[in-house]
Amino acid sequence: MFAASLLSFALVSTPAQASPEAQGKETIDLDLYTLTDVHGHIEQVTKKGKVTEAGGGAMKCYLDKARAANPNSSLMLLGDNIGASPFTSGILKDNPTVEVLNKLDPVASTLGNHELDLGVRAFQDRLSGKGGFSKVGFQYLAINVEGIQGLGKYKIWTSPSGIKVAYIGAIAADVPAKLNPAETKNLRFNDPIPLLNQTAKKLKEDGQADVVVAALDDDTKNNYRKMDAAYVDGFMGGDTHVPYTFSKDEGEPVSAVASGSYMDNLGVLRLKIDSKTKKITSSKAQLIPAGTIAQCGSDQGVQQIIDSAAAQAKDEGEKPVATGVKGKYLRGVHLGEDGQPIPGANRGVESTLGDMIADSLKDEVFTDSEGKQKVDIGVIHAGDLREDLIPNQGVITYAQTFVVEPFSNDIGYRKMSGATFKTLLEQQWKLNNASEEEMAAAGVPESEWHNQGSRPMLKLNLSSNVSYTYDPEAPYGKHITSVSIDGKPLEVDKTYTVGSVKFLLDGGDSFAAMRDGSPIRTLGVLDRDSVNNYLKNHAGELSPRSKKASVGIRLVSEQIDSNGDLTFELQGLSFTEGPGITKRVSVRVGDHEASGKVDNSLAETERVRTDGAGKATVKVHVGAVEKPQSLPLSVKTDFGEVVSPAQGLKVQIRPAAGEAKPTEPSQDKPANESGTPGKAGHDVPEKASKASKKAGHLAATGSNGQAELALSALLLIGGACVLTARRRNRSC
Repeated sequence: MFAASLLSFALVSTPAQASPEAQGKETIDLDLYTLTDVHGHIEQVTKKGKVTEAGGGAMKCYLDKARAANPNSSLMLLGDNIGASPFTSGILKDNPTVEVLNKLDPVASTLGNHELDLGVRAFQDRLSGKGGFSKVGFQYLAINVEGIQGLGKYKIWTSPSGIKVAYIGAIAADVPAKLNPAETKNLRFNDPIPLLNQTAKKLKEDGQADVVVAALDDDTKNNYRKMDAAYVDGFMGGDTHVPYTFSKDEGEPVSAVASGSYMDNLGVLRLKIDSKTKKITSSKAQLIPAGTIAQCGSDQGVQQIIDSAAAQAKDEGEKPVATGVKGKYLRGVHLGEDGQPIPGANRGVESTLGDMIADSLKDEVFTDSEGKQKVDIGVIHAGDLREDLIPNQGVITYAQTFVVEPFSNDIGYRKMSGATFKTLLEQQWKLNNASEEEMAAAGVPESEWHNQGSRPMLKLNLSSNVSYTYDPEAPYGKHITSVSIDGKPLEVDKTYTVGSVKFLLDGGDSFAAMRDGSPIRTLGVLDRDSVNNYLKNHAGELSPRSKKASVGIRLVSEQIDSNGDLTFELQGLSFTEGPGITKRVSVRVGDHEASGKVDNSLAETERVRTDGAGKATVKVHVGAVEKPQSLPLSVKTDFGEVVSPAQGLKVQIRPAAGEAKPTEPSQDKPANESGTPGKAGHDVPEKASKASKKAGHLAATGSNGQAELALSALLLIGGACVLTARRRNRSC
């Protein structure tokens, strides 16, 4: 009895009370709830005794009681309600999720990119309940989208107290980069920010709305300050799966909220309105965690929908696809605002799951009809991986691999030059907060200006025969400093076959370089089926990778210091989770070697989101330099060599001015080889010659009697380029 009365108190007292008439007050309390990125997660999930996903039944129970406590309450969905779903919903075309969300009685939903996973036609069939899809019972909104029939621009909800609340829906302009380009070629996604602000102003000035909420399926933190606070009263966001709260009562220009994902929280904007002037007197954002929501119990009608779906999916999902699987295959994480890692949230790092999937693509994608000629490289983007893969006593089931890769992508390949592949690696870095002028200056094609997304990096996971180094602080398009394939430096003019899923091969996630390759050849095999086959055939010999394929390294100074030391900064030495977290790293320059401790903290979120887990600073003593030297560089972690001398990364050392004649950077002489860590396309031999002379001139300048340094690489991309550490300039 005590537990029941405590629960009742918590549910009734959390929302503000209903109306000024009922309370004898001149204030109206509005509770504007929001859910984002449900992704078919309608079942309640408990981990380590804690409810981490409330589930649809508990969410319905909580919202019903919240509305009973304060009738001036509404629910807005922020898109990605479906798609990339768990097995129970995904195997049933996400119909159970649509039916559950209909029961939650939302005002509307913003359009999310995952609503279009199966194409525009399938989405429109959902809206009308055709083609075997359950009918969506609420309006989808996207004011900045042209070409999709059935979308609204905004929805006005009038509260029982008479306050008119306008929800303006919009989606990020980079949607074409997140979907198969073939599905979006006839659509237009305009910049949502000016449209949100202009519409908010019109709705207020025309008297159509007392309160305006901008509901944008994009990162909350990056966008809420872009709202015109004179007309926009609240901001609801999503897409990144990161929960946020920003409150005007605490000094923010507008209150903003993102619930997170998977029903892990329920977001709410709590507004107090003067009943006479209809002006907002108080505004704050809050999150209600899954555990609190679950205390309500479960609505029987909604739970029946979920239980029926689970029963239909159970038999098929429990079929084993592989046995004897060792270890956990995990995605990347970064820390949330509470300091705890968010599973799968970090798409800017290499992951053990991504590496295994990339290996499976190299093994399963063939370029001949007999199935004998495998592709040269397997590659998968982090956004394709939607759940960790953790065997249960060595067994992996069909339901598990389904949720890892739920998009039903065909696998296939393209042929591309080494130069194009290097450009593809450069496109992992995104100019997500840059202006159009900055993107133009950085050399980003105009067609990609609105495709940079909300993340600073989207990592490509590569098959184990590929490795590369990069300069973390280099300008856009100039990060990559060495690439090795099958133990040999990348060749600019060589043609490589690259196997992946059709989404990425089509240039999805703003990897436009893919489209510079040959036409796609698909195999008629789904991604998860190829993974199932790979696991079945190789389970006994597989284990999660410990050695990183990509490592960030740069020289801190252009000179050897007064002690005769070179200082290197390294990052990306560790995975964010799992056994591949190294404690130490050693750097070898020629015959000189030193080691250092690795900092594996995930606290610096922006660095960690750009392949920055596992950082270290190492000083290597080389002593006095009497003549020019070109010394091979290698790096080892606890698990072995992660940068090999065979990659061609070298430290170029020149004596101070007057101590020796300037010479060109040392390099081997195979056809089309180079010392470039620079941009692709520098493949003309005379350019390489000019670059060498320029590097020699720089080496002769000297400074304070100390030897000058440069980091260069034999990439076989053409043009002998030298990277100077402090300024990170390339002489090409």
